[in-house]
Amino acid sequence: MRRSSSAPRRAAPASQPTSRRAPLLVGITVTVLTAVVVTGLVFGPRQPLDQSDRPIIAVATSSRTPSPSPAPSTRVLLDDTTFPAPAGWTVSTSSLPDSGDTVAHLSHASSGTRLQAATLAQPREPVAACEALATGFSERFTDVTWNLGLPVAVDASLGGAATCGFRGSTPLGDRVEVTFTLVQRTVDGHSLLWRSVVDDEGASGSSVAEASAMACSASRGFGVPLPLC
Repeated sequence: MRRSSSAPRRAAPASQPTSRRAPLLVGITVTVLTAVVVTGLVFGPRQPLDQSDRPIIAVATSSRTPSPSPAPSTRVLLDDTTFPAPAGWTVSTSSLPDSGDTVAHLSHASSGTRLQAATLAQPREPVAACEALATGFSERFTDVTWNLGLPVAVDASLGGAATCGFRGSTPLGDRVEVTFTLVQRTVDGHSLLWRSVVDDEGASGSSVAEASAMACSASRGFGVPLPLC
């Protein structure tokens, strides 16, 4: 049964992502991610990017409960899966107002990489849903170049998956890569949404590998592992 949030809702700040063509999330080694949406997907010595932290879905979310990640890691709990966030990542959550579905927001302090993840009960065709999410999120960016939706090879008996995204410029002029990944589970039609936002300046850091590992863990817990997971 889905939880509903009674806390006042406000739109989560938007962030900025990476450069480069969005990976098929084949192991989501985000050259990017995500991506995570991806949405999130910045911090540390640089000014936080405020355009990648919008809800992964185009609806407002409730106010978040910040909870800095304790060392060495913290466990992120979604409605249909869970995954570990390594040290160095800040984690907060919000709830979608209608369904009560939990949305996790993660940001990496030194690289500016941001992630959003959620699981939803509504059935969604992966490629079409991925492109719809990316199109809505792209309105916050300029000079957008697209990575069109493509299927991701998962076990067809378990479900389907797709990845898509774009490269664009934030209002602050930073170039970012935004990657959405959507995984649908056959048994009940539930979907795992993952969005990554990777800034050009943070694309080569450890946060990319950590984001890939978290996405793998989330997909395994969801019951439809992504490739190379």
